[in-house]
Amino acid sequence: FFKEHCQLENNYVLEGSPTQKIIKTTALLRSKHWRCLPPVRLGAGTIFPWIMWAIWISINYLIFEKRIFTAEETITKALQDAREWQLAQGKEEIRSDPTRQLIASPPISDELTCNTDAAWRADRQVAGLGWIFRIHEDTVISQDSQAIDSVASPLMAEALAIFYALQKASQEGWKKLKVLSDSQILIGAINSNMHQKEIYGVVFDIKHLSAFFECISFQFVARTSNVSADVLAKRALQNYCTSLNPAH
Repeated sequence: FFKEHCQLENNYVLEGSPTQKIIKTTALLRSKHWRCLPPVRLGAGTIFPWIMWAIWISINYLIFEKRIFTAEETITKALQDAREWQLAQGKEEIRSDPTRQLIASPPISDELTCNTDAAWRADRQVAGLGWIFRIHEDTVISQDSQAIDSVASPLMAEALAIFYALQKASQEGWKKLKVLSDSQILIGAINSNMHQKEIYGVVFDIKHLSAFFECISFQFVARTSNVSADVLAKRALQNYCTSLNPAH
């Protein structure tokens, strides 16, 4: 049990009984600068302490109550606790595109349509995300875009676009939503119990956020009907890449 839960670097683990200290102070200090990459989406310095705490609790259960938790159960508990803690700290600041447009929020009782899309560069592992909220399927009431790095694939980028769009809708208090994406694989993964290993974590977060809406659906839409969101995503990606290599 102890070996299964503690596959750490040798310089971070001390030999001895499970009740001994297993983490050096330097490891926790360094973890402040460790970045938690997609699909976990928790931010730097967050997940490592929670994993260590979950392992410690599991070991105590084993020693004092003879209860055994699997590695999967332990890491799931760590992720749940980390997410709850992060949500309690307030809203995450999102770096948005300068072209962001906002109009007065609609009545909460109205259903909104949200188009999402993403653009991705393989050489930089960077994605541009775009989303547009409409009321009555024609009037734009909000649109935004964002660039994000450390994105492993275009499918991951599409999933993150929906995730950030849901965050926006949740923050605004919009309760009824129809989400449209031109990624048929992604929509299929969200609407079924089929697990796409590549995007499992983000899809889990999407489903978790969905529970906060009174009514929500996810539908596939042709690319020709998703042009506006595509433009936002590509612009965000282009602006980000340009900022990395400004003209001299």
